Amino acid sequence: MSALEGFRDQLVQVILYDGRIIVGRLKGNDNYCNLILSDSVEREYSADKGVEMISLGLYMIKGDNVGGTTAGVHETSGAGWPLDLGRSMRYRYNADAHLSALIAEVDEDKDGSLDYSEIMADPLPEIKY
Repeated sequence: MSALEGFRDQLVQVILYDGRIIVGRLKGNDNYCNLILSDSVEREYSADKGVEMISLGLYMIKGDNVGGTTAGVHETSGAGWPLDLGRSMRYRYNADAHLSALIAEVDEDKDGSLDYSEIMADPLPEIKY
């Protein structure tokens, strides 16, 4: 069974190596961490304009762009990204690069209560190692 099986049909946030943040419902994955998301959007953060939501619809993410998964207690990062970090697991980890990209289950209630047009944050930089 895949480490992501518990996330199937759940809203997840994927942070990619290039700094993009994709949110969507996990529909499928394989052992190479290739992901299929439905109803997905890219959240493009800006220090001056708020968060732009770019609709992607059904979206496939190549596993090379994803480094790991995390889960645990309910937490919100400083930039306002609500994550339900309930299941502690890692899917793939590069010890040299640290955990540089991740998949996390999103708390839909908290996520829905945020006004992303009011959140100002610099975009994440590309991860280099």
